[in-house]
Order: sequence, then structure tokens, then C-alpha cells
Amino acid sequence: GGRHRGGAQNDWKLAEGMDKPSELALMVAGRLLGFSIRHNVPLGVALPPAIWAELLGQRASWSDYCLYDEEYRRHISSVLTLAQQYMRDGGVPGVGTEDPVAALYLRFSATEKDPVSGALSEVDLVPRGRDLEVHSGNIHAYAFLACRRRLLRGTDDRLQVMRTGLMSVIPNSLLSIFDASELSHVTAGSLSVDVRLWREGTVYDRPYHDKHPTIQHFWHVVQHDLTEPQRRKLLLFWSGISVPSSFGFTTSDLAGDEPWRIERAFVPYHASSFRDDWCPEAVTCDRILRLPEYHTQGALRKCLLIAIEHGGVGYDRA
Repeated sequence: GGRHRGGAQNDWKLAEGMDKPSELALMVAGRLLGFSIRHNVPLGVALPPAIWAELLGQRASWSDYCLYDEEYRRHISSVLTLAQQYMRDGGVPGVGTEDPVAALYLRFSATEKDPVSGALSEVDLVPRGRDLEVHSGNIHAYAFLACRRRLLRGTDDRLQVMRTGLMSVIPNSLLSIFDASELSHVTAGSLSVDVRLWREGTVYDRPYHDKHPTIQHFWHVVQHDLTEPQRRKLLLFWSGISVPSSFGFTTSDLAGDEPWRIERAFVPYHASSFRDDWCPEAVTCDRILRLPEYHTQGALRKCLLIAIEHGGVGYDRA
């Protein structure tokens, strides 16, 4: 659809020894994330902030690694609270004391279940970790390592491949201006469509303008008559993307975005008497919506719904 003007600065070269389809897919996934950020095109996929921290070479907090594992997060939090209270009361950390964390008999290791065979195995979090006891003095290190392992499960090499793909599109010097949470929002997109911002970010070709009756009818229908899923279908029909950007609907000169544009649709003279039955058209790559000059708001609503329900699967014109 011509949205990625200019292309990436670096040619795509596979890393030495990369011959597995899974590794190739991870490289592509990293590049897709890069293009999503570079062109402000959300993917609708929310990677946890901890994964973004890993892709950026940063260190997330222990709680970020178990953000979606509420039960384990509560367990670790309760152990950290025990340690904090014990140390605040002047307790001496370590085995052989009254340390309540040491009494839990934790080790710097994790028990994992093989997803295929179901067999359990013990994995060291540090060298010889199964022989290293956890106490109030080292519980914070354990919390970080245990939660990180629980989320990543030894996929560090795979994340490195994704990182390589990401950095081939956007260098780290530019990515470093974002934090992990911001990048997570950029690639996921907004959870809802803000019609007010959408309208403010839309431009018109003559004879249309913001106060034109057809335009007034259009935005009234979008704001008051369409459901949230239908607004997303309109986004898809209009631009080829069903997820609104986290940055709203303003254009970006850096990304070379086209503005959201509405122009009057051409209705052949012989069909002018059927104008109120003529559906809108869209040129998705250029974000152009072509609206006939409907006589009534009801006619516009009817034809718009037909277009977004039955014409939103293509990528050229509908």
C-alpha cells in the first residue's frame, strides 16, 4: 500500500548461522515492530513492558516480569514484605538466624514443566543456584531473577534475534528516547477511537469543509450512531488499519504519513438520481474517504454502514 516510504536504512542480512524458520520469523517480527514505531502504525499487539525492556537492553522491575501472573506476583510481594519488616526491626539476614525468608527454604533455582512431555526440571537462576539459599539479604535479587525466568523461560536468544530485527529498522540511539511502557502503547495502539481527535485531524477537498452539511452528517453518524466496533471497521475501510494510533490522528512529517482526508465522490451523471444509494469509496494507502453528497443523514448512515460492513476487507478501493 505504499506506506513505508524510504524503506529501512539497513539491508536485511540474516545473522550467521540463522537457518531455522522460527529464527527467521523472529527477525521479521522484530522488523515489524520497528516499522510499527517508525510509521506510527499500531499492530494491535500489546507486548508486556518487560519484553520491551529486554528488546531495548534495559532492566525491568521484578513486578513487570510477572505483570500478568497475579498469583505469583502476590506471593513474591508477600515474601519481600516479610524481609522488609524483618530488616527494619534490626534482624540479621541469613541462614541460621530468625530470618523468616530463610525459613521458607527457597533456592536460586526454578522448577519448570516441559510443555510437551509435562516433565518437571530444576533450572538454576545463577551458577549452582540450587545450592544457594535465599534470605532477606538477597531476596530482591531472587525476586528479579525468578520473575524474569518465569516470563522468559530461557528465550533470551530469541529476544536477541527480535532485537536485531528491530534495530535494523530503528537504531538504538533513537529507540532510547522511549521507555518500555511507551513503546508498548505505540505498537498496541489506542483502546478506543476518539472521534473528536479524528475530526480535528481530518482535512477536506473542495467543495467539502468542516461545516458542509454532508460532513456534519458524517461526523454525527460516526459519533452518535456507530458502535465502537463499527468505528474500527470505518478505520479499516478508510486506512487499512483497524487500530487507532496512540498519538491520535495528527500526521507525522517524520513518518511521511498522509493526512486523513475526505473528498467528494464522483457519481456519474446517469446515476445522479440514485446518489443516496451510492456507497462511499476509500483509497486506503492515501487515507482518502470519498463521500457522495447525500441529501439526508439517513441516506449517509445507510450507505456508510453497507460500506464498512461489506467493503472493509479490501486494500484498494471499496
